[in-house]
Amino acid sequence: QKFIVVQITGKMRELSLFLCLMCLAYANGYNLNPFSPASWANFNRQLIETINKSNGANYYMYNNNLEITKGIANFRPEDVTVKIVNNNIVLHGVTHDDNGKVTDKFHSEYSLPAGHRPENVKAEYSKSRQMLTVSSSVARDPDYHIKVKIVD
Repeated sequence: QKFIVVQITGKMRELSLFLCLMCLAYANGYNLNPFSPASWANFNRQLIETINKSNGANYYMYNNNLEITKGIANFRPEDVTVKIVNNNIVLHGVTHDDNGKVTDKFHSEYSLPAGHRPENVKAEYSKSRQMLTVSSSVARDPDYHIKVKIVD
């Protein structure tokens, strides 16, 4: 993974924010027309929803690969579920005490990026790091060879 950190001040700040949003949109599968208010409104709404639903998880897109990591130190693996619901990745966890009372919980949802299929989503739990990692990559269709029929 490579990250670039740039600090920009002065008059270029607004343009830089615009370019960062364009890059973020492109990395998440959006093809935004920068002059279309409708496409920006939809992107902004989904970006805010994703941020609000993240609930402490880290969401990365790189080279068309998605990776979501979430520390779940207070949860046993059997307390955590990962599902795909309406093309959203849903992370859910809940713990109970001996009396059945909920002691801790989380719920996070992320849109499955364009080109990613539910069957390609994988989830792993690292016991040593107490970390849940959900990943997905763009689905690649197999190459189809079409036999050319020769007619005269």
